[in-house]
Amino acid sequence: MTDSDKFEVQNKIEFLKSSKPSVVEYKAIKELTINLCKIAGAHTADGTLYDSYISITDYHKSSILTLIKWFEDFGYTPNLMQIGKNEWGIRFHSRIISRYLTKFFDFPSGCKQYTVKEPEIINNAPLEFRKAFALGALTFEAGVGMKSQVELCVSSKGFRDSIAEILTELKIPHKYMKKQSSSYWRLWSNSLSKEGALKWLQVFEPNTEKWFKLNDYINGFSKKVDSFEEAAYILNLIYPRQSSSKVVLRDVLLAIKDLKQTYRYELADYLAKKNNLESYGGTWAHSLKHYLDILKRTNMISVEKQRFGKKSSFGTTVREIYRFNEDINNWRLPNRY
Repeated sequence: MTDSDKFEVQNKIEFLKSSKPSVVEYKAIKELTINLCKIAGAHTADGTLYDSYISITDYHKSSILTLIKWFEDFGYTPNLMQIGKNEWGIRFHSRIISRYLTKFFDFPSGCKQYTVKEPEIINNAPLEFRKAFALGALTFEAGVGMKSQVELCVSSKGFRDSIAEILTELKIPHKYMKKQSSSYWRLWSNSLSKEGALKWLQVFEPNTEKWFKLNDYINGFSKKVDSFEEAAYILNLIYPRQSSSKVVLRDVLLAIKDLKQTYRYELADYLAKKNNLESYGGTWAHSLKHYLDILKRTNMISVEKQRFGKKSSFGTTVREIYRFNEDINNWRLPNRY
């Protein structure tokens, strides 16, 4: 059989089956597709591959649900799994799909944390395919939280550099560190304006949590609520406790509600005493900024600048005064579904 004969045979293959049970039939993907590039991006970010075992997990259920749809190119629907209390994922064995990952994209079987990067076949493809890879990777790996910023922090320089190159091609402004920081390679956006968030929106899958957060910067919060409890529940759901956080957004909101009127240093001291956090007051008050910015956007607090006596050098100190807004009709919360 000549090479041309082999090509004709392969071109006629429509479905693939593994020779071992359990037998699953897959559509034969014969060329690079947008969804295949997204899957490669998701695997680069949060995937595990060992022999025929494939696993991709994320803290956001919406990311996994959209990942499952990307597998439709194979005519296959992985099962959604809840892993622990706050993590979702897909886990399955497939010799067919694992061979696509290892042979088509050249991903290693086993540890890839420090060496993984954009597959060469995607790197050499038109920009729309590279953009799809970046979308898959950022939807799973990037951070879009309380800060008005998109952040990427990975162990592989090649991975970070691939994303930076694609963002440059897409004319999406970003910055990155030329040296490692605490063993990580970092990339981040400017402080997000509406225009900046709109540019970044194109590299996140629509209707996933990080896409929603960027959309909130563009269009603002829109959901009306009927009670303080409902508002607090939504905020806690969308802005949960992070491992490095001393308090959660709900704590800050409740503190302002209790105090009726306060300023940042007083608020920090109150939270420190309330939560037995000896180091949270004083100079740590600046860390409350991100919480306060979100509460301003919900209209649950109002802000007014006031003078607070003379400075030690010259002039007077001006501080923002925060007041709890009792009018529920004016509150607007993040709207998801």
